[in-house]
Amino acid sequence: MLARVYLLLGTGLLGLYTTASFLGWELGGYARETAQQSTARHASGGHRSSWVSGYRGGK
Repeated sequence: MLARVYLLLGTGLLGLYTTASFLGWELGGYARETAQQSTARHASGGHRSSWVSGYRGGK
């Protein structure tokens, strides 16, 4: 009896995963970036640039 429950649960999860992949669903989809974020991302050094003892690293 428990084997059938696990079989149905597994089949349902696999079906949901397949449907999600075909439809392009994503968990926690990304929000659109603002104009300020876009400007900062395309600036020299990137969005998360830093300076550490002579080394200037970007993203």
